[in-house]
Amino acid sequence: MRRNAKHSNTSANPRSTIAARQAFRAHRSRGKVVDVSFRSGPANGSRYDVVVAGGGPAGSAAAATLARTGHRVLLVEASRYAEPRLGESLPPPVRMSLSELGFGAVAAATGVPSAGDGSAWGGPELHRRSFLFNPCGHGLHVDRRRFDAHLAAASAEAGAELVTGTRITSCETDGRGSFTLTASGPVPLRFEARGVIDATGRRARPARSLGARRRVHDRLVAVAAHYRTGPVDCGQALVEAVPGGWWYAAPVPPDRLAVLFLTDADLCRRHGYARPEVWRARLAGTRHVRAAAAGGEPLWGPVVSSAAGHHLDPASAPGAWLAAGDALMGVDPLSAGGVHRALTTGADAGRALADWLAGEPGPARAYRARALADFVSYRQARRACYALEQRWPGEPFWARRHRS
Repeated sequence: MRRNAKHSNTSANPRSTIAARQAFRAHRSRGKVVDVSFRSGPANGSRYDVVVAGGGPAGSAAAATLARTGHRVLLVEASRYAEPRLGESLPPPVRMSLSELGFGAVAAATGVPSAGDGSAWGGPELHRRSFLFNPCGHGLHVDRRRFDAHLAAASAEAGAELVTGTRITSCETDGRGSFTLTASGPVPLRFEARGVIDATGRRARPARSLGARRRVHDRLVAVAAHYRTGPVDCGQALVEAVPGGWWYAAPVPPDRLAVLFLTDADLCRRHGYARPEVWRARLAGTRHVRAAAAGGEPLWGPVVSSAAGHHLDPASAPGAWLAAGDALMGVDPLSAGGVHRALTTGADAGRALADWLAGEPGPARAYRARALADFVSYRQARRACYALEQRWPGEPFWARRHRS
């Protein structure tokens, strides 16, 4: 789930909402995050082969891939990797992808082993799955702030130019192979590029400004909070289904537990799930997630962010540009594959765009076609997974997923 957990809570009591946000912001500076702010940014009016918008896993993978093929690449990240990010438990294949991208040191620097996961899905008992015999080895628990910041720093080491605290505000093409981008940050910037990769997450602002359309398929939101529970040296992620949606808990190094409740946006508003008193009552009504969080000190939250499933339709948007990661397609966090997909689509987009700039658009067309086919396959797998939970067929959350 690569998302900044900072979206507004429209249904909460104003005073409790302010307190939750203040606690959230107070934790922006907690814990060590690799310093990427020193990276020199672009001179105003600079021209690049490729501008990569978004410094998460997809953007860093794309930028490193292009830089290693000799392209002049600018990686632009809106944040300074200060605010907490969601997506803390990574499946075993992520480690292989990191190694293939030359990012193997990031796993060692930012992650602790994940021994497996557990789920209470289709019944009340917790069923555990061990990664012991997984051919890729163990998974990872990470603090996504540190993980994403280290990836961006590694892409800079690979040759990309990196600027943080800067947001792309517009992206236009002249229709003849050149893009003009503007950005806001410490100083307004304007630069040109032959190609663009949008890795800005689910909003996909650069792609949409070029004419692409975001097709949204559900109303899923994540209501998140963090607790201090003690040193994290291993552990397992947990999933627990309930009538109104499902809960998720995962260790976050060095000493926290992320707890999320996944439900639909209208149900969140109707029942006030983001109000602290409602959150506590609902958490107390769980069995396994409540046990995992027992004795934990609340640090911040609950805070709401979008987790809606979507895919990007490039439509007739002209020019050499591609989307990657959540900008390309946003998947249900139940799949636990968001970061892995971000790394692989970022690298694939980088290779395809390099070919496109060399006069070979075929790989880019194949990349887009493969992304659409992958989304269709994902939707089928998602439907099958939700069909395994039949305890509450009359509840709106589950009825919607059994129909779709």
